Amino acid sequence: MQNRSALYAGGCVIGVAIILLLFGLIFLLGSQGKPAIILTGVIMVAVGIAAGVFAIRKLGQITNTAPDTVDQRILNLATMSGGEVTAAEVVGALMIPVADAQRALERLVSQGLAEHKVRGDDLYYAFPGIATVRKTKRCAYCGAEYPLREPGHKCPACGGILEVVEAKE
Repeated sequence: MQNRSALYAGGCVIGVAIILLLFGLIFLLGSQGKPAIILTGVIMVAVGIAAGVFAIRKLGQITNTAPDTVDQRILNLATMSGGEVTAAEVVGALMIPVADAQRALERLVSQGLAEHKVRGDDLYYAFPGIATVRKTKRCAYCGAEYPLREPGHKCPACGGILEVVEAKE
């Protein structure tokens, strides 16, 4: 409800900004070189531009911090991060306040889309539905592991055959 009234107010400010711009341009075009009318037109145009820019920026902030938008942006971030994010990562990537990030993450937990995980002293949020399975190449003989991006089918250490397997956590 608060977002709806803010969106309405922002729309009204944009409407006023457009009116001020139009009247300012009319004043400038019809000034006939009179300094007082030119000044009035310039002031109207300047105030119209300032009000429009302010309203558009505020509307952008409101839509970027809407709960549905924040939730979707967090899910996109989790997808790019392999299914795990921390609150600090969300704050940094989405540029939203810490309280909004934590509220959104807890909302996703309550919806069953995420779960709390602790690694060392850090709390992070795992998204099991979008977690990616990491793969690696492991030597069948000596057990050495190598990234998939490295070329070759033989182990550089012992010459054994490399097999593609899920990476150990």
